[in-house]
Amino acid sequence: MRTLRRSGESLAAELAAARANAIEAVNAAARTVRLRFVTDIPGQEMIYSEKRSEAAAFVSITPSPIDLTPYPFIAAEVGITAPSAYEVAQLYLNLAAQWIEAGSALEAIRLGAVQSIETATTQSQIDAALALMASQLEALA
Repeated sequence: MRTLRRSGESLAAELAAARANAIEAVNAAARTVRLRFVTDIPGQEMIYSEKRSEAAAFVSITPSPIDLTPYPFIAAEVGITAPSAYEVAQLYLNLAAQWIEAGSALEAIRLGAVQSIETATTQSQIDAALALMASQLEALA
């Protein structure tokens, strides 16, 4: 019986491909979890950012502004999202705070998994990084 030996280059290429596939899986899993918190519509993140900025500016003024011209997103949602401009602004701020908490936790999990995968020297280390990430995402969700 003959024993075949693989070259170091062949083994390295296999590990590099496994790393790339695992990182792709990490990013796909993070995207799936992220979509539980945000809308996946092109440009929506810009709208969320503007709503948060409007809300922060609105609530910083005492008494609350009557003229909503400088706050078009808030004005558009009065009576839909909440009964008053102040309540719309507070909702925007509350949602932004929730997203910061969830988003930062998710990003730490994602980046930690990617780092572990990039430094893995074996397939079992890659598998362990993926398993840890899956359990962390489950706890987050």
